[in-house]
Amino acid sequence: MSRLRTPPHLITLILLTGFSPLSLNMFLPSLANIAVDLETDYGTVAWAVSGYLTVTAIIQLIIGPMSDRIGRRPVLLGVLLAFVFASLGCVSAQNIEAFLLCRMLQGGIIGGYALSLAIVRDTRSEREAVSLIGYIGMTMAIAPMVGPMLGGLLDTFLGWRSIFAFYAASGFGLLILCWLDLGDPSDDRAEDGDLINVVLGPCDVIGGYGQNLANAEGTDIRRVQCRVALRDKTGRVENKGYEVSEVTKMQP
Repeated sequence: MSRLRTPPHLITLILLTGFSPLSLNMFLPSLANIAVDLETDYGTVAWAVSGYLTVTAIIQLIIGPMSDRIGRRPVLLGVLLAFVFASLGCVSAQNIEAFLLCRMLQGGIIGGYALSLAIVRDTRSEREAVSLIGYIGMTMAIAPMVGPMLGGLLDTFLGWRSIFAFYAASGFGLLILCWLDLGDPSDDRAEDGDLINVVLGPCDVIGGYGQNLANAEGTDIRRVQCRVALRDKTGRVENKGYEVSEVTKMQP
């Protein structure tokens, strides 16, 4: 799994966040044309909206715990890849059943929004996170206004399938961008056997990483900036930054 050397750029998080609402409402002006082209009624095509929303709600319940277990980066790359193939399926769909199936599979793109917020919390201090989440929230307000307008233009001049071709091309671009720019904050920790044990009170250290730990072995470190995952007595897990005064190396 790739190690996070620097936090992802703000533009990466903004694009990931903004693409989620675009995938919902950009094709709305094309619903009538889709119904005509696929020889079905408008009510059936409307399942592409209501069914999609249901799928995104379910995915958000799954994707968070999954990314905590296997990492943000692989989950995010996986949902982007699935989105690209689902978009291509919508482009080539010849009947309403195939279209709706591929449309439901597009719902994984909601992970871009959910995991962007998690990545901000993982990689930034609380003060920085508040600022970045403000920018991300602004994107969530602008994208729903821009999406239908852009979708209407594509539908008018190129047909409704061009919207899903746009989805596929944009999703592939995001996939490449995330592959290059996004490491995995949940994996940004010391190697096996170098996890740190921070004495901070009645809690267990279940993982962590710190700065200036390259020469930790055999070195008496009295003060260090670090980020640790802590489980308190109630079982709640937190991922926070601390400045600690004593670090001891855990035995594997």
